[in-house]
Amino acid sequence: MIKLFAISFALASILIAFTIVTFCGQMFRCGCTLASGLTYCNIHQAALHSCPWCSRGKTEFTLWMLGIFGGTAITILAALQRIGPRLWIGMAAGLAGYLFWGSVFGLATALIDRYPVFFGFRI
Repeated sequence: MIKLFAISFALASILIAFTIVTFCGQMFRCGCTLASGLTYCNIHQAALHSCPWCSRGKTEFTLWMLGIFGGTAITILAALQRIGPRLWIGMAAGLAGYLFWGSVFGLATALIDRYPVFFGFRI
């Protein structure tokens, strides 16, 4: 099961690394995209509100990311133990964990910063 966890977590980590900027753009509607990165993020504009993730320093952003990685790892472990030791279960749990924990930490930063938009909804 350790091998399945390692493979599942490695694949989830690759997914997170390649899509976190796009996920940020979807959550906060800030302008971040996979193709252009942070180039069009609202942190570069004199806007009333700046993106809760991009406006933070690297240290604080890294702490939020560690929370997402840690939550994803726990989700994968729990799924492999409770449902069964199968690679597809670990991969599905990794995706679900990323989306869940990314949304939880995204909402937390949006509320802390009083950012007005989360997944297109006014908060």
